[in-house]
Amino acid sequence: MGVLDSASAATHKQTHSRAPSGMLWLGTVLIIFSAFTLGGCNPFAFDDLRDEASTRVVEPPTGYPISGFGRVLATYSGTLSGQQVSRLGMTAGPDSPLRVYAGWNGSEIDLNEPLSDGCNNTGDCGSGSGAALAGFATWQTGTANEEQVCLLVTSPNVGELRVRCESSGNVNQTLTGPTGGLFGATALGIDDASSVGVAILGAPEEQGKGALYRLPDGSGPVTLDVTDSAIPTGGKLGSSLAVWTEDPDHVWVASGAPEASRVVVLRLEHDGMGNVTSQVRSCIDSSSTAYGTTLAWGDLDGDDKPELLVGSKSTAENRLQGVHVFTGSDVPQTEGCQDWGSEPLLIECIDDLEQVGCTNNGFGGAVASGDVNADGLDDVLIGAPFATVEGRENAGATYIVAGNTGALDTSSMGLLAHSSPEKGDMVGSHIAMLKTNLGDGNTPRSEPVVSAPGRSSALVFLCTNVAGDDPSVGTRCQPQ
Repeated sequence: MGVLDSASAATHKQTHSRAPSGMLWLGTVLIIFSAFTLGGCNPFAFDDLRDEASTRVVEPPTGYPISGFGRVLATYSGTLSGQQVSRLGMTAGPDSPLRVYAGWNGSEIDLNEPLSDGCNNTGDCGSGSGAALAGFATWQTGTANEEQVCLLVTSPNVGELRVRCESSGNVNQTLTGPTGGLFGATALGIDDASSVGVAILGAPEEQGKGALYRLPDGSGPVTLDVTDSAIPTGGKLGSSLAVWTEDPDHVWVASGAPEASRVVVLRLEHDGMGNVTSQVRSCIDSSSTAYGTTLAWGDLDGDDKPELLVGSKSTAENRLQGVHVFTGSDVPQTEGCQDWGSEPLLIECIDDLEQVGCTNNGFGGAVASGDVNADGLDDVLIGAPFATVEGRENAGATYIVAGNTGALDTSSMGLLAHSSPEKGDMVGSHIAMLKTNLGDGNTPRSEPVVSAPGRSSALVFLCTNVAGDDPSVGTRCQPQ
């Protein structure tokens, strides 16, 4: 099977119990489950990938000391010397070196060689360094000093944070947080300029329940006030994170407590006087094991009210077989550990799409959202790291569903995989979205970055074949 070989793909339809004829309703949004063939891209050969799509493989330089490169991904953007740029940071997990790739360099995509590195030698960084990465546009280092294009590297074993900013030659600043609770085991940057802070961090082992922190611009971490009743004992709140910026003074945070199969949703507010408060708006519980291990926000229907996407750990027994979609317009508007305003909708795996089966493939073990076709709507990426592809067990794959005003039409559901899969690649273990086509006069878009830790690499799919995925930048994918 060619990854994007339309001759080998068939169309499938699947009926779901929530609506007839293979349909699900997302508020006023209709989800139609079927499959499309991934074809129609101009040839672009790269490494061992066949010339069926624009796909880049990001691998560590020769001599990288640890296998599993790509287990941790972070994408972020900002401005350097008047140009808008984006970056891709990667590690192999705790106690592994950092590599940063240029991503969008102001005029084109550049993923050939690392732009910078770090934590290469024992003692360079704290114990557990590389467990999580979070990028943000700016970092205040003094009254009049604002650094640009910054990456946070966490060391959860010792509660250490390191901020690296490019504008001063990868200047490093070390911050300390609490110890003993795996502070920084998870971290996410706040994409847009926000008075709430630059990042959110999780400490899943803190006080036997877990805790959340925000990182204000230019200073140390601050605990988020989460109602005790929202944090189940032993739940490990902070094990997963999703962040959405509503406006400069308001940020939504979703965090998983997967040991209790709960997701806690908070709204953070800056009062304009330097104070930030947090309100719990919903507690989402499930009977599925490890529910909420994977999370993402995305405005799938263009109403400026992001949907919340929730999945389960790919290896868990009795896991959710799919991804729940919680309608953004139904998020509770008052404070409280309460149910979401409507029942979630379930995106399920489509069996035999591109001859890839769904049984025990880990569908929903990773989830992400971003605008891959520059239509102003976020699209959904769902990882299935244990999928068998071309007979190779655990080769892994990633499914994609295009956003749409009024309807998420999974006749546009496609499958992305390595065109020369190998057993144990585990493509789709983690997913991030790299912003490209930035700058005046351009329409920004996002490229899926899909980890393949079994191959110690990540795949960047410049062409997904979602309708409209036709950027006119260099030799990028063009529809025929």
